[in-house]
Amino acid sequence: MQPTTITPARQTTPPVTARSIVLPALHALPGVPTLARFDASPVPGPELPPVRPKHPALPNPVPSLARLAELAAAAPADQRFTPGDHPSTIHNAHYSNTRAQLAYALAGPYNSVEGDVRVRDGIPVMKHDPDAAYDLTFEQWALIASRAGKHLRIDLKEPAALAQVAATLERLGIPAGSVTFNVGLPTPWSAGVPIDAIRALRMRFPASWITLNLPVPLGPGYLLAVRAAQAIGGDHLGVAIMGGLVHRGDIAFLRSAFAVVNAWNLPLLGDPDVVAMTAKLRAIGVNGMVDLRRKDDPLAND
Repeated sequence: MQPTTITPARQTTPPVTARSIVLPALHALPGVPTLARFDASPVPGPELPPVRPKHPALPNPVPSLARLAELAAAAPADQRFTPGDHPSTIHNAHYSNTRAQLAYALAGPYNSVEGDVRVRDGIPVMKHDPDAAYDLTFEQWALIASRAGKHLRIDLKEPAALAQVAATLERLGIPAGSVTFNVGLPTPWSAGVPIDAIRALRMRFPASWITLNLPVPLGPGYLLAVRAAQAIGGDHLGVAIMGGLVHRGDIAFLRSAFAVVNAWNLPLLGDPDVVAMTAKLRAIGVNGMVDLRRKDDPLAND
């Protein structure tokens, strides 16, 4: 059977194949680069029941915590993020919540992983939707990703997770310059993170980026985000816009208040020409991370 070729979104690097990269790294460790240079010690439990992969290119059987630790230790130097580098250098693995997704991200051409944090039974865990299954705690996810030298994009889906997430990052000694916090603003339909809490987060992690997620990806959302940025103050503040819905004037307005404007997309709303759309977004002023995915990207959906 011929291997399935996967071309990660946003990348112009040679195609990644599930069999040639992910599966050998997980199931044939003699083929993995020498691990001695990096930490492959055990990842603290519990080992939660595995979440079944939704895309055929994701590794199945689902890797254990021990396999993830080995894969993290083997991450090549050119796929590691240098703390403090600008967000425009980020190649992001958008959905990296489950063990299968994180394994694929660690083996692919990404220097950043993104995960969504919610609180269940008093513990921060990795899951996008409220009712989704999960097989990683935040501590496990952050430890594995940091050992791989990745930038961590932490999307705080529930404000209740913030205190424990911050404490865990400090306890693990993860460089603040390798972290971005994605936070939503309070709205009538969403709790969000209060402005005072965002200011406190800025003071606690001055080298980290904070990205505001727009409540509405159109004019009213832009206005709310700019007002919030002015209230928060400080540098290392960014905003995330929907790539297919933004115009040059919108970008100029947002950059009047934000150090960086990042762009992402929803593949369900359209299958983009990633190279062409990236070039267009850069041309109209997007100066941060560009995180575009095609529908066939194994990490396009959670």
